[in-house]
Parts: sequence; C-alpha cells; structure tokens
Amino acid sequence: MGPVARPAAPAVPYDPARCLYHFRWFNDYSGGQTTNLLAHEIDIVQWVTGAAPVRVAAFAQRKSLTGFGETPDVFRSDLRYPDFLVNWSSREVSAGWTRQRPRASMGQRAR
Repeated sequence: MGPVARPAAPAVPYDPARCLYHFRWFNDYSGGQTTNLLAHEIDIVQWVTGAAPVRVAAFAQRKSLTGFGETPDVFRSDLRYPDFLVNWSSREVSAGWTRQRPRASMGQRAR
C-alpha cells in the first residue's frame, strides 16, 4: 500500500506571509502547531513506551489570532494508551509565554 493521494493546494497569488514558517497557519499546507509539534512530541512518548494510542479525543479552535491564517491557535488532545493517558495542548497566544515551553510528566514512574 503506497501513500495516500492528496489533492494539490489551490493556486493563490503570491503572499510572502504564507512562506517560510507561516505556511503552517493555512489548512491547504499544514495543520498548524498540531502537525508541527504534536507529531514530534508524541513520537517521544511512543519511542519510550513502545505503545500506540488506542483512543484519541481532540478539541481545537481559532480564538486569538485573527485576520491571518486558518488553523487552530488553541488545541487540546487526550490520547489513551493501553496503560496510561497523555494530554497535549498548544496555544499560540498566552500571557507569559517564553521560548522554554514547559513539560510535565506525571504518574507512578514519571521523571
């Protein structure tokens, strides 16, 4: 089984704001921070545990960023694995945001 065919993004006039990092804010090219960050951070969970999620619930909205882009700027997901639960959230705009994004590990064997 090969890759799934996906239609090409529609042709639009050139806009430098859609280039480089900011292409992520448009559904035609990306899924926002969810596909930018979540995929990598959940990889770590799966490498360490060797487990895959058996159920996922996700909630997303575009709340704060207006006038530019389409992808959600607030996202939360709950991933149920066979023996544990992972919560992942992302928000593009928040008071007190710094470059060092916090990580929390909780549970009987968390470090």
